[in-house]
Amino acid sequence: MGVILFWAGCGARGTTELNDGPRQPRLVLQGACAPSSVGTLLGVDSRDSTCVRSLSQPTLVASAAEYDALFDSSCPKPEIDFSVNRVLVVPARGATEWFVFPNFVTARSDALEVGLVIRPQGALPPDALLLLPLTPGAVELRWCRSVCVENCDVAIP
Repeated sequence: MGVILFWAGCGARGTTELNDGPRQPRLVLQGACAPSSVGTLLGVDSRDSTCVRSLSQPTLVASAAEYDALFDSSCPKPEIDFSVNRVLVVPARGATEWFVFPNFVTARSDALEVGLVIRPQGALPPDALLLLPLTPGAVELRWCRSVCVENCDVAIP
């Protein structure tokens, strides 16, 4: 089962509010949280998996052999057509309470921009497999981080 990701935004904002409410943590995003103004937003297919071997950073996979090596033989893996796609594996699991999530994908003439958000979450999320087009060749990661600014003593939902 795939999910189509399509994010909209215009220009780079330094800070964006995430959660607002009575006695909930108030988080703001800081960093490269929006695509550059020269890119075109892409809708890309994203698949989730809890079977990817542990990776310490996002990993671009361009062949079936590389992709197969990421999975235990007893674990099901989403089918990928490497003649038209490559896969950016975004391991959600980082530190104990911080996780990485895809935020946007844009295309420039020279590269794809993939926005990633580091944020806390209560339950362990699955890893994301972003199916990216083969061109343009370069992939640029734009990192953004959630920062608690209020009610930081309250558990994250």
